[in-house]
Amino acid sequence: MSGLFRRQPFRGLALAAVAGIVAGDSTRLNPPMMLAVAAVLGVGAFRLRKNSLALLAVAALFSAGHSHRHFDNPARALAEIHQDGPKVVQGEGVVISVPAETWREDGRPETSFLLKVTSVRPGSLRGASAPVSARWRGGRPERGDVIGFAGSLRDIAAARNPGQFDFGGYQRREGVYSELVIPSAREVVRSGRERVAWWKRATLRTRAWMQRVLGAGIEDAPEVTAVIRSMVLGSKSEISDQTRRHFEQTGTLHIFVVSGLHVGLLGVIAAWLLTALGLSRPWAAAILLPILWAYAALTDFNPGSVRATVMGSVVLLSLICRRPAITWNTYFAALFLILAWDTEQLFQPGFQFSFGVVAAILLLAGRFRRFFARFGQPDPFLPRQLWRWHQRGRSAAADYVGGLAAVSLAAWVGSLFFTAQYFHLISPSALLANLLVVPLAGLILAQAILALGAGMFSLGLAAVFNHANWVLVKILLGGVGLFARMPGGHRYVELPSWEEKAEVEIVALDLGPGTAVALWAEGEVWLMDCGSGSAYRNIVRPYLRSRGVNRLDGFIISHGDAQHVGGGLDLLADFRPRQVITGAAGDRSPARQALQARLRAEDQAFREVRAGEEVPLAHGGSWRVFSPADERRQRLADDVALVLQLRSRGHRALFTSDAGFAVERRLLREEGLASDVLIKGMHRSDFSGTPGLIRRVGARCVVVADRIPFAEMPVTPLTDTAVEATGGTMLRQSETGAVRIRFFRDRIDWQTFLPDHRFTSRSE
Repeated sequence: MSGLFRRQPFRGLALAAVAGIVAGDSTRLNPPMMLAVAAVLGVGAFRLRKNSLALLAVAALFSAGHSHRHFDNPARALAEIHQDGPKVVQGEGVVISVPAETWREDGRPETSFLLKVTSVRPGSLRGASAPVSARWRGGRPERGDVIGFAGSLRDIAAARNPGQFDFGGYQRREGVYSELVIPSAREVVRSGRERVAWWKRATLRTRAWMQRVLGAGIEDAPEVTAVIRSMVLGSKSEISDQTRRHFEQTGTLHIFVVSGLHVGLLGVIAAWLLTALGLSRPWAAAILLPILWAYAALTDFNPGSVRATVMGSVVLLSLICRRPAITWNTYFAALFLILAWDTEQLFQPGFQFSFGVVAAILLLAGRFRRFFARFGQPDPFLPRQLWRWHQRGRSAAADYVGGLAAVSLAAWVGSLFFTAQYFHLISPSALLANLLVVPLAGLILAQAILALGAGMFSLGLAAVFNHANWVLVKILLGGVGLFARMPGGHRYVELPSWEEKAEVEIVALDLGPGTAVALWAEGEVWLMDCGSGSAYRNIVRPYLRSRGVNRLDGFIISHGDAQHVGGGLDLLADFRPRQVITGAAGDRSPARQALQARLRAEDQAFREVRAGEEVPLAHGGSWRVFSPADERRQRLADDVALVLQLRSRGHRALFTSDAGFAVERRLLREEGLASDVLIKGMHRSDFSGTPGLIRRVGARCVVVADRIPFAEMPVTPLTDTAVEATGGTMLRQSETGAVRIRFFRDRIDWQTFLPDHRFTSRSE
């Protein structure tokens, strides 16, 4: 142990730091007490020369530091102001992030940014400042603006659906615990600009200059320009959603994260130039060290660039000190130093992904390379001096390709767990795609460096290199798109679950103004509605991907409201449903007309149904149609909404969508309405959920999508009373979030997402 500790001290230190951080995160410890424990253990380790005590001291020290940072920070103190609910506050703060345009649930745009609050009334800050996540519908502020504000301070909204990105959890790991909603630009007063350190001003100006140079001459190709800027500076926000998805599906999204590839290439080019000037390796390393950190500053100290720069710095310091670097010691040194800088990094997916992949490369790449190299070697009994030119060329090519293949395979193995965990994705195509993408990325980065060098003298000269990069980027995008469309190239998977498998499963997602209901029945997957465009992208698609859905068996369009099917065009491209069902009674919805036009253009059949028809399911069940009853064109899409009943293995579930009073009154004349579950929306301007219908259906569970801000007729207390009279359970999605209902042979289970409550109703 002691010999290993002397040769590779950072291995034990890093593991001790990880253990201490995990302990400090899971339990709120007393930081002063833990510091005292660390001091006692440290003295004991020094006096007794026990490495084990030294490691325990490090664990206690990191535990104290993380516990203090995580539990005793100004952001948590600020959150105490609104612990009993949203509070109207006034104050002053500084914009500390580049504002971005986001979209509300109702489809309206907003501007969101991080605001460092320096004063607040009423309340107080225990510390100089605290960051909050701010959003407003006013103008777009600039980073560094000092503003006075009046708005509502509240908790960051929690995810309301399974599979949805937990923005609140992510923000809390970033040290942000509150959200500030500013109602309008009238509530904001700009009072100046924050004084910025000279090096930060220089960094911002240099970054802006680099963006201008990298786009010179190719302004008419925004996608190409976005790719180049993203690869050099790590600004992925400019990449289109489709391009990002292609790189994600092929396991090559890493080229847009400034990491070891980027830092390594910059280091190789700079080292070559410095050694060409006659500098020794230690002097070259000493000059290269600040260059790497300057590049990290240009990427705004992106966590990926910091990780790569720290690891590169450890290697350079070993060269400066003329000490050979031990690979694993360097790896653990970088891990230890990054955790010392920010203990929350341990819980970030990027940190886990980076160090997991690097560990796999260190463990496996050498073995894989030796295996691949054998295929290009001449007769092993033939001395190398007797090799002919073509044998030497074949050996060199095999060694190069084998090296790329070995690193690609090792990285793919190392990333399997993380891509499945965070993206629910397995990409066999990554093995081949990286053989193309990594060399091309290296060439693009090299060309970009040349363009930046030329841009110091002439934008016209920089444009020459940018045009060469245009060709490379086009090849890159075309190749990645081809691999993304390759059959079997990627597959979305669901993580293993030990839950009992249900005969039928229904998940009513909570989209706010719209609705979407997913159904699993004997292996078939159906979706009823998909929400607005933003709701589909942020909630519905991530949920289906998290469940391992690669293609839908059916898609049901209940009616043409954009809040219900506004994301339909994207859904058709993503999940290619085998059949599409819609009501025969038309409406004037542009969203529905666009969907039907796309279906006709792609020669995909869709079935228009009316009351009395049945749509069979493959396993023997069916959809029974109760409405619409005729084809008369109505004023509102809600008046011609589909009313369907699922019938499967004796289970019944009724879906009334946004049907109002007139439709519900007609349904009372229908036979066979009785159902185990009722899932309903709300009519825009009419009563719904009438006691008569509730009693007639007699459902044991009633789910109401009532988070609709523009509805004029909310669900009345009479509905709750009627549900209670039938012995059922009323679930309002404004209170429960998404609801999952599962049918078993002897019972029905339902579970709310917010909070996580579970109910069971046994069959009589």
